[in-house]
Amino acid sequence: MIPLKGEALNHNFSVTAFTKLIPGLKPPDLEIAWNKHKASGKNCTDYLEEYIFKKIAEVPKFLAMGKTLLIDGIDSILGKRTQTDFLLVLRTWNEEKMKLVSSKKVIWPCVVIAYSTEPYLDAKFKGSPLQNVGTPIELLEFTPECIANLAKIYGLSWNENNVNRVMKLIGGHPSLVQRALYKISQTNISLEELEGEASKISGAFSNYLLHNLERLQE
Repeated sequence: MIPLKGEALNHNFSVTAFTKLIPGLKPPDLEIAWNKHKASGKNCTDYLEEYIFKKIAEVPKFLAMGKTLLIDGIDSILGKRTQTDFLLVLRTWNEEKMKLVSSKKVIWPCVVIAYSTEPYLDAKFKGSPLQNVGTPIELLEFTPECIANLAKIYGLSWNENNVNRVMKLIGGHPSLVQRALYKISQTNISLEELEGEASKISGAFSNYLLHNLERLQE
């Protein structure tokens, strides 16, 4: 039986975590390990600890390494019914797992949550279960120097004029800059072509534009 509604989020998160990243890691079928008499958040926590994190801790090459679980794309649940339940699970991890002082081997990894601040007004994120949890690190707008360095990482030989044109088009918005550089480096389109398609549905920024259009229409 596949869990429905809010429970499905914890279910899917559990079944996908790390299974493709660690060679030989074969956790049991989630349908067998999932206890229908437990809350879905407790099921998720127990499954990850017993069958994922403990197994990783047993791999010799990981013993001396710090482990980090990066959760990206959490913006997709902000403002939805599943928001509070899932964020409560993350808060529980912080309070019951990561703050635990013990002489035992550390099982749980550090957790980094990446998110955009743009949906906050809609999602009413203030007062959420994650308020005052962890250390917030704000990603500021990229400077021209940051964009030039990132362009080099993408293998682009850009001069000051190229950087200034991108700044004029999208400013230093980190996500949009990344999309622009990725599109140019991976599809071999020119900067001129990127500028020409910037406002089109087929352009590199279509998801961003459509998201803001939906917010304006609400």
